[in-house]
Amino acid sequence: MTVNKTWQMPFVILGFITIFFLGLFIIDRAIGILGFLDSDDQSGYECEKCYAHSVLPFIGKWNLSNFSHTAKKTCAAAKSACYEVTYEYDEYGRRMTANNNLKSKKHLLLFGDSVAFGEGHEGDKTLAAQLAAKTKAKVYNYAISGGGAGTALTLLDSRKVAREVPEKSGSALFIAAPYQQDWTTFSTKYPWAWSFPKYDFDKKGEITHVGLFSESSPKTTARLESAQWYMKHFNFLKLINFEYPYFQDHEKAKKLYLGILQKLASSYESQFDGKFFVVAHPYASDDTFRDDLAQAGLRVVSPGVDFASLEPENRYICECEELPSSSQNPLIAEQIARSLKDTERAQP
Repeated sequence: MTVNKTWQMPFVILGFITIFFLGLFIIDRAIGILGFLDSDDQSGYECEKCYAHSVLPFIGKWNLSNFSHTAKKTCAAAKSACYEVTYEYDEYGRRMTANNNLKSKKHLLLFGDSVAFGEGHEGDKTLAAQLAAKTKAKVYNYAISGGGAGTALTLLDSRKVAREVPEKSGSALFIAAPYQQDWTTFSTKYPWAWSFPKYDFDKKGEITHVGLFSESSPKTTARLESAQWYMKHFNFLKLINFEYPYFQDHEKAKKLYLGILQKLASSYESQFDGKFFVVAHPYASDDTFRDDLAQAGLRVVSPGVDFASLEPENRYICECEELPSSSQNPLIAEQIARSLKDTERAQP
């Protein structure tokens, strides 16, 4: 008598699947218990009131207006203080610049991310404050922590800056660094960028604003959020430093970034009587990055500060946050001011 065992096959498959995932779970827990993950990693931090943002239509994440708060960042593993700084914002959400030249008839607009914003720096130690001292221009800080070239472009294209800056003559600076390039394509590595504007190439190859990333790409955002949850809860993914998407198109990101900077320069110079400069900040920039900026036809300022030769305490704000310390801001500001002056002299 032949027994038909076909009905057993689904249970066999289910058993194998159960054993497989149970084995993965045991291995994943063992990775954490046996210490394969670096428990002494100093890269993590705890943040208390570090940022004060709202989300504006078209522009995306932006600083709160007429607001001040004390930000406190602590290195998680060592439980040591990174910084405790009070930020103050004016009626337009710009971080206020200490010792500003309020009577100056020339402006200096500052765009960029945490470096330009001055995260972790007291008001009089920021790059903006040092630029005010060296250039004698009235400095407007339009930088925001986590913001990149896209945020700067939306601020200009929306005419927000033109409405808020009364002095129509001056200069503008974008503080650039190579890591900003990958922010244009979005991934789990940079989750804060999901609330910033998204730019992409249209069918004609032109760069266009397609809205806020989280709103214009809801399915991709959902996948990124799911991937981030798995990365947070599974030791195996932590061990291999998994990021989603695993393969990023860095060439597309670079092309998009440089194109946005070109549009940024054009937008500023069409609205104001002045020149737009890209500052390759020395703490992260290399010769390749500076060459890429120059080949894109941008006016590049490259302050000659060798961050690699500095002691760690003079290089970064603390051991768990690799943002530049304020120690070199006076020298960087002086070299930027000299470049601006040289360009002004060269103009007919």
